[in-house]
Amino acid sequence: MSRGLILTACLSIIASLLIYNHRDVVGLTRQVSNSFVSLATGGRVNFSGDNLLIAGHQGLTNISSQIPDGFPSNLPIFPGAKLDLGVSEITEDNISANFTSTAPLKDVRFFYLHWLPRRGWQIKELPSSKHHFNLLIKGRVWQGNIWLTDNNQMTQIAIDLYR
Repeated sequence: MSRGLILTACLSIIASLLIYNHRDVVGLTRQVSNSFVSLATGGRVNFSGDNLLIAGHQGLTNISSQIPDGFPSNLPIFPGAKLDLGVSEITEDNISANFTSTAPLKDVRFFYLHWLPRRGWQIKELPSSKHHFNLLIKGRVWQGNIWLTDNNQMTQIAIDLYR
């Protein structure tokens, strides 16, 4: 397994655990002197407001914890993806959340194809193109789409769910 794939898998685990309670790092970090070190990546971990910054040999990874209230806890968010608060909305029967990532589209696609089934989601990949992927997903309570779009060295992740 490549180092990048292992790092992505480790970061996704950290992100999924920390995204909902970023202060609860027992078992995921160890304290060395006055700082915390990620057990998954070996990088130095810093808390800043609602963000978790992991500095390691692969560069910086920023994991935002500003996920809208009511977002399904079993729906993974790509590690380091930034929530676009201006176009995200949650109601009783609908969820619309938009994220951006600097990761390549193929990596984001692999992450969702890998982690969604492990979190209890069924996936059907709909017709796609080189710069756009559409995943039809169904969970126990929610169903909908995840659209992944390559947009000028950014990957846009649009999640639309309904009951």
